[in-house]
Formats: sequence, structure tokens, C-alpha cells
Amino acid sequence: MSTSGSFPLEGFKPGYSSSNDQSFSHSINGKDNFPDDVSDIDDTASVFSYTTNSTMTTTYSEGHTSIKRKEYVDPKVAVKEQRWVMWAKLAVAAVLLTAMAAMATGTLMVIKKGEYQDFVVQFRNYASQIVAVSEENAANTFRSIAGLSVSITSYTESTGMKWPLVTLPHFDARASAAESLSGVRLLAFAPVVTKNDKPKWEKHVAKNARKTFQESIDYQKMNVSDVNALYLWPYMYQGNLKTFQFNREEGEGPYLPMWQLSRWRPELSGMINYNLNDEMRVKKAFATTTITKGPSLNFFVITGTADSILVQPIFDTVMENGKKEKKIVGILWCLIDWLAYFNNIVADKDAEMIAVVKSTDNDAATYQINGLKAKFLGEGDLHDHKYNHLEVSSEFAKLEIDESIKLPNHLKVPSLSVHLYPTDSLRKNYETYNAYYYTAGVIAIFMFTSTIFGIFDFTVRRQQAKVMERVIRQDKIVSNLFPQQIRDRLYGAEDEDEDEEENEEKKAKTVQNGFPDVLDPNDFDNPEMFDQPPIADLFPSATVFFADIAGFTAWSSQREPPQVFMLLESLYGAFDKIAYKHGIFKVETTGDCYVAVCGLPEPRKRHATAMARFARDCMVKFTEMTQKLEITLGPDTGDLQMRCGLHSGQVTAGVLRGERSRFQLFGDTVNTASRMETTSLLSRIQISNTTAELLKKEGKSKWITRRSEKVSVKGKGMMQTSWLRLKKAVKPDPEDELAGSEEAVNERLEGVHAGDDDGDASDDSECPADYDNELPEMKNQLNKEQRLIEWSTEVLSKLLQQIVASRPEGKPPIDLSDLEKNMGKNNIALDEFKEIVSLPKIGPSDMKYRRDANEIFLPLHVVSQLRCYITKVSEMYLRNPFHNFEHACHVSASVRKMLTRIVSDSGPIGSDDDTDPKEDVGLVDLAGHSFGITSDPLTQFAVIFSALIHDAEHPGVPNTTLVEEKTPEAEKYKKSVAEQNSIHKAWDLLMTDEYKDLRQTIYSNEDEMRRFRQLLINVVLATDICDKELGALRKARWATAFSDEPVDSTLEMDVDRKATIVIEHLIQASDVSHTMQHWQIYLHWNERFFFELYGAYKTGRAANDPSKGWYKGEIGFFDFYIIPLAKKLDRCGVFGVSSDEYLNYAQLNRDEWEREGEQVVAEFKEKYYTKFPEHKNLRLEDQSS
Repeated sequence: MSTSGSFPLEGFKPGYSSSNDQSFSHSINGKDNFPDDVSDIDDTASVFSYTTNSTMTTTYSEGHTSIKRKEYVDPKVAVKEQRWVMWAKLAVAAVLLTAMAAMATGTLMVIKKGEYQDFVVQFRNYASQIVAVSEENAANTFRSIAGLSVSITSYTESTGMKWPLVTLPHFDARASAAESLSGVRLLAFAPVVTKNDKPKWEKHVAKNARKTFQESIDYQKMNVSDVNALYLWPYMYQGNLKTFQFNREEGEGPYLPMWQLSRWRPELSGMINYNLNDEMRVKKAFATTTITKGPSLNFFVITGTADSILVQPIFDTVMENGKKEKKIVGILWCLIDWLAYFNNIVADKDAEMIAVVKSTDNDAATYQINGLKAKFLGEGDLHDHKYNHLEVSSEFAKLEIDESIKLPNHLKVPSLSVHLYPTDSLRKNYETYNAYYYTAGVIAIFMFTSTIFGIFDFTVRRQQAKVMERVIRQDKIVSNLFPQQIRDRLYGAEDEDEDEEENEEKKAKTVQNGFPDVLDPNDFDNPEMFDQPPIADLFPSATVFFADIAGFTAWSSQREPPQVFMLLESLYGAFDKIAYKHGIFKVETTGDCYVAVCGLPEPRKRHATAMARFARDCMVKFTEMTQKLEITLGPDTGDLQMRCGLHSGQVTAGVLRGERSRFQLFGDTVNTASRMETTSLLSRIQISNTTAELLKKEGKSKWITRRSEKVSVKGKGMMQTSWLRLKKAVKPDPEDELAGSEEAVNERLEGVHAGDDDGDASDDSECPADYDNELPEMKNQLNKEQRLIEWSTEVLSKLLQQIVASRPEGKPPIDLSDLEKNMGKNNIALDEFKEIVSLPKIGPSDMKYRRDANEIFLPLHVVSQLRCYITKVSEMYLRNPFHNFEHACHVSASVRKMLTRIVSDSGPIGSDDDTDPKEDVGLVDLAGHSFGITSDPLTQFAVIFSALIHDAEHPGVPNTTLVEEKTPEAEKYKKSVAEQNSIHKAWDLLMTDEYKDLRQTIYSNEDEMRRFRQLLINVVLATDICDKELGALRKARWATAFSDEPVDSTLEMDVDRKATIVIEHLIQASDVSHTMQHWQIYLHWNERFFFELYGAYKTGRAANDPSKGWYKGEIGFFDFYIIPLAKKLDRCGVFGVSSDEYLNYAQLNRDEWEREGEQVVAEFKEKYYTKFPEHKNLRLEDQSS
């Protein structure tokens, strides 16, 4: 089986691998990153095609050249022998799984079905009870109301009362008996009044109404003081009972005036004389009753309940006795609430069901029955329709009529039916876990059987799995450590014609045994180890490349370890990609030295050309990346430069057996290539004559420039060498981020050398005449200053993110415009100086609203204002040799480094295991940590911000010179002139309207603003180490804070005092941090300081020649200020090992002055006159004297 395809180099990702047989692996970690079997290759090919087959042989095509290589293969041992066993095991497993599934499913279904049957039976029992009781209750209601009607007829007939002027005595008592039997909510008696009888009826009501009221009051024992005060309609009325809009009844009749009511109450007095025949439902029911001579019923739903109105006729006589037909002379109006008919039926409280009452008029209402209680759910049929098949129904409220009577279409005698359904709640009462328990038991039995089978299989395969795992893992490791040919020899598979399967087994055994003859240090005592022939070869023609980063040691002394590794990983990662592009083999990296070779382990004819292109691309990439990384890694990163050296010749390469064996190069060619690098110049690629001759033979003579002087090479004497000419670097794409995709990186590499193949005349084009200034031109001062501005913006932006994250979310800033106008109005910062700055005391309770700073995104306009502000601050700095913007950034970088190194023996706040995280950390805990400095991002921002502006508009001369010259600033400030002027200028700039949003981000309330300004003043003034008064105050504070004697002050004041001291010493150490760094760094800045003071002397602004006694003064400066300051950093107790680092460098640099002081000063003067030749003849008389 094989696969093939093609892909552009820009999209190719080295290191990709697949887990199947068609895996494609390529490493860029420096071990096997170039095509093998190359006789020659088109170096600019940008498309690779590949083919893979089941034996993992991969064929590349690069340009017109094919390269065949073999990747590592996963060893397969005894596959054929195990095939039938595997099939048998699979068959047994399939039978067990099928049986288990069938038994488990059957058990589950049978038990579930039984539970369901129990549920159905119980529901039908409950439903039968409800139907029987509801039918009986409805029948009782109709009988009791009919009985009351008969009793009223009997009474009026026996007493001779004339209708409609009938008033029933003791109506409450008569009606209450009927109500108790029927469950009626309200019952009323209404006679039938014709239009002719209407006037007499109204008089009758006016005469007898209040008597009936008093009778009801007495029966119900109500407390009503004045019956005559109760409202009574003086005439029969009709109207809308919902809107309470009534008027006198003027209809044609007959009328049904409401007369006597059961359960009468005073507020119902207004119901008397209401014509019930005016209400539509009663009107239809009365019309039906008039025809059928029997009761009539309707059904309706109102808010919160469903009711029926029963109209029961009252006749003029009980018995007809052969007389004319009985006449309806009145009605009993009954309001029935059916909810009562479903209460107190089922005793089981868990018996939840739904009852739907429906009428033949298509009206419906739904009730929920919960044991003995029922509740109204709403109008309509609301039951769960999934239970339709379990419905139990009954016509429980039906009125019998004579079938011979024909009613009009609009009239009917409706009946009611009840429909009962179960609910999910009732269903759950009969759902148990028994089905699952029994099913689980069945599964457990089969699982036990399967487990026994699995244990057996596991014991058989366990050893095989361990062997295969080790084989695969170690095979991959070795594949990345050694070239293919070396791997084959380690496997013992040199014979390419050997049977493939035997090769696989041999490799597996070799890897399984851990390469005892090469990799295992425990086998050193075994003499058989050295009986094997060494794994080494002589390669007659190859080109070796050495590259070294100049100034790296000094640069790394100013950085944290992660920053050092970030630089090396970024650079070497880019070099690895370039090496892969050009088919170069990376040998190793040692510190900041990168070693590569071309022409081995497979011979390559044009190895010199390929290596020259590689070296040139690396040089360009180095310059591009160091400038980009300066934004992240800080000042001086863009100043790093690289030296390269190339030499061609025969090389011995192989594996030196022993502990941590690796592929190595040996021989004079390697040593000479190393010497080419060490004797090269910065940003130059030096090549030996041998390499130069090879390039000439390959048609690249114009790539070479003969070096004007010979170089002294250790072990070789004087050698004539050449330079590899560089093309002018391509400016990096501003849209391309450093951490961009690999495609973007490769695309940029292709852009640098577009059209740079063998046939392009651009290869032999002349380089710029001013060759020596090519790379320095790229690194001009303007670009560097912009990079420093970007770095400063990045550092302060991150601190602003932390400031925003430390505040409660959504809380708006306070308007401080009035305070901003008045603060610092007198511009005398020294007057605002405080010996102790109070910092916020932050504990775990204050951290609860803090957010992750990485999730905070500053508005673009705030970042833009910050960048604009830093740019204007950089413009404030004069072009002094020392006190300039670069120095300010150097100090800021040192402050940032020291802040990150602030530690405590107790660990970070709240980290103690014995501390309850819910408890707040008090001052005692805070005093044992970082004194609140690192817990407050505003404090850190203020210190770094102060470092950035502390020398703004510095004139390049000491304060004493400014006082002597009586400059306007000196006249204004008197003391600490330059420092106060820097504070004044930077603060006034920040207070302009242009930076309003930036200010609101820095501080959000008055307390934060005052603390920010106070820190700014104290930090900047701390850089004035010559003011005796400020110095005395600092010494007194130090003595108080770190005294062994008890001090009369509060704990909070002690913490703030120590915090203030730490901040002051932090900025002081950072201001002279170059004195406590690598000698080259120190010499660089000391030379600038010398230039500044010597220039002031030469131009007449200083009276004394600083070159006289310069180095002795520096020694004294170390003895009386720098070394004591480094020791004080240790006494502060928060800087950890950093204080030891600073003290060690300070002592080493002081010793260097002792040894080389006079020579260094002489070199300073010589460089000064080289840079400023016009100053050479100035003040000669002072020098001679």
C-alpha cells in the first residue's frame, strides 16, 4: 500500500508524524533535518513531493532531484503466528457479549412489564372508586334539590299562599338541609312574576324583604345593628353582573326575581329583586325547564373554578288530581361547584390522577386529584395524552327527560361526564430499580466470565505489549538522535538486501536490549562492548558552519533565565527551519554557539554553495529577529550581533560510545571552522580559502570578498581568509508577528532569497560598495529608539492590565479633574517628599474581586496614549552620551528585573499551608513578605514609570554645575535640580488633556492618584545620591527600620518604612545597575559617562579634567557606594539570590579597575578624540598644567 502527494514548503510542518504505517516523520531538533543521498540539490526548491509505502520508505522530490530515505518502522514481531489466536479470542468475546446482551435485555423487559401492569391495575381501582362516588354525589344533589322544591310547593299549597307573592318562612333552615346533602355552593328561591304582577311584587318585596333579612340574621346569629340600613332595590332590576351596570327591568316578562337566598349575608342584600331570567345561562335553562317540566343544567368555567347552574322548577301543586297540567310558579337556582365532588374519595395520598369533566355542550374543565384532596387546574382538557389508552369515563350527572318531548335546536338538557387519567407521578410510584438490579446481576455474571477470559488474555499479551512499547519508544528516540545510516548500524541492519521481516525482528531485538554497546553506561565494564567495530566514517568533503552570538554573555547577565532561553529558542528554531530548507544537518548547539554541516552523512557535491546560502540566511534572520525580540526582551537585544565561520574539508563523524552518546564531528576541518568564527568580525561570515575555492568552482566567485589582512589562527599561524558577501537585508513585514505561523516564517525566508538559484544573475551581482556599513545601517539610532519605545509600552501596558484587574469590575473612575489641576501646582517636588510612603495592605479578602490580568484587554486608545506619552518623554531626553533615553530604558529594565525577583522566605502572601484562605492576612503576615510592593500593581507601575522619566531633560552635567551656572531650573529648585525638573516636566505632560484616558486607567480615585504621585517623587528624588540632606534622611530611615533595638512605632508604619526603603534602594541600584553587571556592560556605560563628563570639561562647563583620577574615583565609588549598596540589597531580605549576583559583579568589576584602570582611561580618551576630533585642541593649557 502506498500514498503520494505534494505540498509547498511553506505549509510543511517538520515534526509531523502519524501513528499508522504511512506515518511521515521529520525532525528539526538538530539530529536528522536534511535529505540523505544527495549528490546535488536545487537549493531554492520550494515544493516537496513525497511517496510513502508500507515499509516506510519515503521518496522526496526537491526541484528536479529525487532523494530517497527510510523512516523508522514500528517493529512487528510474531504477527502471523498470533493471527488465528486473535480470531478465536474475538469469536469467544462476541459470543459472550451477544449472550449477555440478550439475557440482560430480556430480564429488563420482563420486570418492567410487570411493574407497568401493577400500575394499570391500581389506577383502574382508583378510577372505579372516583366514578362510583361522583355518580352517587351527583344523584344525591339532584334528589335533595327536587325534594326541597316539593316541600316548598306543599307548604304554599297547604297554607293557601298566592303566587307569586310568596315568602317562605325559615328559608335558611330549609335550604341548609338540602345544601348539606347536595354540596351546593349557593341556593336561591325566585318566583315566576308576570308583567301584570310586577307592581304588586315590588310592593311585596318592599314590605317583606327586611323581615326575611332579620330572620336570616337571627338564624345565622349575625351581628347586624340596623336592618333598615341595608341596601334594597326598590324595584325589579336587570343588568350585567360582571360590569355591575344595572337598570330597572322593563321587559315583557316573565321575570324570575331573586327573592330568598341560603347563607344570606348583609352584603347580598343588593341581590334581591335581580331578574335571573335576564342572565343568558339561566334564561336558556328556564326555557328548557318550561318545556320539559323538569330540572335543567348547564356547565361553565369562571376564574379559578368550574361551576354548573341547576334550575329546579317549583309547581303550583304537588298532585295533579285530574286537574289541569301543573304550572311552574317558581324556581330554585343552585350554583354547584364540582370540585367538592372529587374530595375525600381515595385515601392513598400518592394516588395522583387527572379528572376531566366534560359537558355535552363541549365545555370541559380539568381537576387534579391527590388522594383526599383535589384542585382545579384550568379550563379545557389538560390531561397528558400519552395516557389516552388508559382512560376511565362515566356519565355521572345526567337529567332524565321524556323522550317524547321535542326541544328546539337551541335548547337542550346537557349532561356531564367525568374522564379519569393517570399521571407521571402515579406511574413513578410503580417504577423501581429492581429491573436494573436484576439486569445488573445478569451483566455481572457475564462480566465475571469475560474478566476471567480477559485476565487470561492479558497475561499472554502483557509481556508482548511491554516489548512492543519499548521497541517503538526507543526506536523513535534513536530516529531523532542519529542519521539514518547510523541508525541502521545501531540496529545491525547494514545489509540493505536483507529480508525485510528479518530486519524488523533484528531492529526490535536491538532496541529492546537498549543498545547496550552504545547507550547503556552500565555496560562500560563489559569488554564485549568494545569488540564491536566503532560507528564512525570519514567524509572526504564537507563544509562545517560555526556561529556565535557576540555579546551574549554580557546580555544574558542582565536577563532572567526564561528570557535567555526565549532568545536562544527563537533564534535556533529559525535557524533549524532554514537548515531544513537548504538541506543542512544541524550537529549541536553549545551555549550560544550553533554548529551545522553539509556534505554528510550523505555526500553532496555543492555543499559549499548550500552552506553559504544557509549562513547568509541565518545572518539576515538573526538581525531581523533580534530587533523584533527587543520589544519583548528589552534594551540591547537589538544590539546583539553574530559571527560566522565556514571551512571545508574532510571530516570524521560518528557516535562516540559512552554515556549520552550522540552524533559528533571530529578533525582539523571542525577546528578550523571554529577558528573561522572566533577570528571573524561582528555581523560577518568568514570563510577559509578552501571554502572560497569551492564556491569559485561552483560559479559563485562574486559571493566572495578577500579579507584585506591575514588572521592569526591557533595552530595554523597566519591565514588568508575571505568574507562571504551579504545581500542587503529585507525589512520585516510589519504585519508579521514574531510568534506567527510557520508558513509566514518560511514565506519570509523565501522572500529574502527569491530568485536566488543557480541560473539567476542576481547571485553574481555586485554588492553595495559600502559593504562594511550594511548591517549597521539597519540598526540606526532611530530604529533602536522606536524599539525601546515599543518595549516600554509593552512593559507598562502589562502593568496597566494588572491595575485594571485588581479593581472591582464595572466600578467607574472618579472625576479628579479639579485635583489634577491643583496637585503639583507649586512644582516644588522636594516639598512633597515624604520619608514614609503608605502602601495598601492587600490580603486574600481583597483578592476576591481580582481578575486574571491576561483576560484584561486595554482599550486601543489607552495603549495609543501610553505609546504617545513615552514617545514624547523620549523626545525630552537630550542626546547626552549617558543620561539619555536608552539609559532610562536600561534602568527600567533593571527595575523590572528586580521587582520580579522580590521573594520571601515565607512564600507568597496566603500560601502557607496552615492559613485558612478565607481568613484575611494581617500586617504581621505582610511584614514577613514583600512589604506590600508586589501585591500592588500600581506601586510596581509607579516605580517603573519613575525609572523611565527620572532623567528627562537632563542637561548632561551634575546639579552642582547647574547651581554654579545659575540656570533657571537651579534658581527655581535650589536642590536636586535635574531630578525635580524631570518630575515637573513628566507630570505636566501627563496632566494634559491628551492623556485623560491614560490617567483614569493609572488611578481611579484620589487615594490612588496621591499614592502614584508620592511614589513618583520619592523614587526620582532617590536617584539624587549627592544631596546630603536626603542622604541623611535615608540613613536614619535605614537605621530605624533594620535596627536590632525596639522602635517606638506601629507595625503598619514599620511595614511602610521598610517598603519605602526597599523601593529607594531598588531604584538606586537600577540607576547604577551597569556597575553590578558583566564587565563589558559596565565598560560600555562607563565609557558613555566618561564621554559626558569629559565633554562637559572640554566645552568649559566643568572646571576639572575627569580623566585625571578617573579610575581611582571609580574604585572609590565601588568601595564607598556600590558594594555597600549591594550589601544593603541583601539586608533588605526580599531580593533572594539577586543581591549575591549584584555583589559578585560589583567586586569583580572593582578588581578589573585595579588591574586595567589606567589602560581603560587611556582608551576612553582615544575613543573620545576619535569621535570628537574638534575637541582635541580645547583647554590644552589646563592639560599641560
